[in-house]
Amino acid sequence: DDALTNTLHSCHYKRPVKNARKSLIHMDSAPRKLPFRGWGCRTPGAKEPIALTLASDGNFYGATLSGGANGTGTLFRLSPTNAYKVVYSFPAGTGGNAGGLLSPEGPLIQAADGNLYGTAASGGTQGYGGVFQFNISTGKEKDFSSATIAGAASCNGVIQASDGNFYGVLSKPANGGLFQVNATNGTFTLLGSPASNPVFGGVSGRLLQASDGLLYGVSSTGSSATNTGTVYSFNPKTNKLAVVYDFANASGTSKQPNWGLGLGSNGWLYGVTTDNNGSVFAID
Repeated sequence: DDALTNTLHSCHYKRPVKNARKSLIHMDSAPRKLPFRGWGCRTPGAKEPIALTLASDGNFYGATLSGGANGTGTLFRLSPTNAYKVVYSFPAGTGGNAGGLLSPEGPLIQAADGNLYGTAASGGTQGYGGVFQFNISTGKEKDFSSATIAGAASCNGVIQASDGNFYGVLSKPANGGLFQVNATNGTFTLLGSPASNPVFGGVSGRLLQASDGLLYGVSSTGSSATNTGTVYSFNPKTNKLAVVYDFANASGTSKQPNWGLGLGSNGWLYGVTTDNNGSVFAID
């Protein structure tokens, strides 16, 4: 329910199948569907659809993995009155080295500078994708940062932390855990690796910054011994990782946290697990 129109905008997401068609649902007095092709995550079986972002101009923005003028993905705008428009088509290409960023994945964010930022799955200077910038006033896209390792684009996108920089998680945990993109110059930096810290076994879900300044996330399979998952924290000031909770210690409860975390008004972290029919957990 948004304050502008008292309507609900969401992604209708079905079990992923090859060439599946997803759609956007706008619900008010009568639900309606706006069909898109290429909606959702690139990897078959992925669980998280691309979400919409409400920008300061009052419109919703999102991305499609494919489609558009060149078949390599789009950014689109949806007004509160259902006026839909493709505002940018990603360039033609195969995603190789030295090409433009292609195939956006993950939700967009509106940063402090007013621009939208998101992650692309391929292209860039090394072919690994990266982070792009989109100016909603001019309609101009900029390849803001090129990833130096595979997996920077994921269904989780990036967040902007209080230090002004962007942070995300790699979709391929074998290549590392978190990454940072400098908000001033776009420098891409890998943070952490599974070889030095077990929390990065199956990192999943979007990062969250809490009032203590730390970034929090979940690992669906990483843990001290049993690969049952962890909640971890990262300090952007000290670059220190820490395990907040190890689900190996959760006797008799569901394990393998997924989908990221939410912050309650009481300051607690909330999340969900996926095994044994799933559960909701809270950490104070």
